Amino acid sequence: MKRRSFLKGALSITAGIGLLRSPGSLAAPGPADAFAARSEESVLRILFGDARAIAGEAVRIVAPIQATRGKGTPFKVICDLNGVEMIAVVTGNNRFPLNTYVSLSGAEGYYSTRIRVERSSTVTAYVKAGGDLYSASTHIKVNRGGYGMHFE
Repeated sequence: MKRRSFLKGALSITAGIGLLRSPGSLAAPGPADAFAARSEESVLRILFGDARAIAGEAVRIVAPIQATRGKGTPFKVICDLNGVEMIAVVTGNNRFPLNTYVSLSGAEGYYSTRIRVERSSTVTAYVKAGGDLYSASTHIKVNRGGYGMHFE
């Protein structure tokens, strides 16, 4: 028996009995129910329970006022809080309102991504830090075609 044949066979048996796992199966489970929710209220209840968000100057959003087609709209969340545990971005008028959810462990309060905005909507960033929930909102107007044709 050659070494290569032995290694292939051993690896096949190991994978077959489930001792090897794919990288996706090793990742922490995400809030699948929150991503499947159809309303902003459902998303908030799943992620935060009965917690009420504190709106104020602690969380800021950097996003365009208008977006052409709404696909891949740049979105930044900046907060002056220590020990950020979680950041979630919710778009109220999307079919599935939860755009992004990031679980952190005591990180700095800066997050940059691109989000999908299906229709003109209020987009809210929720930041959990120090056991409290903070939020900030902005309205993004979606234009179809890029010539100022407003789409509701």
